[in-house]
Amino acid sequence: MNQEIVQAEINHYTSLLRIKKTMDVFNAQLEIEIKTSQATLKTFGVDVSQFDFLLES
Repeated sequence: MNQEIVQAEINHYTSLLRIKKTMDVFNAQLEIEIKTSQATLKTFGVDVSQFDFLLES
């Protein structure tokens, strides 16, 4: 069960990062969603820095 939750949250987080990459303007709500998702993943012991490549040009 926990593995399914973690996988769903990873999918959600990576989707948020992809959205952020496509945006030309700052979106405060998106940033809140990203930070919330990061916090959730960190509580499950996931190293979110491994997804930084999604924001690279």
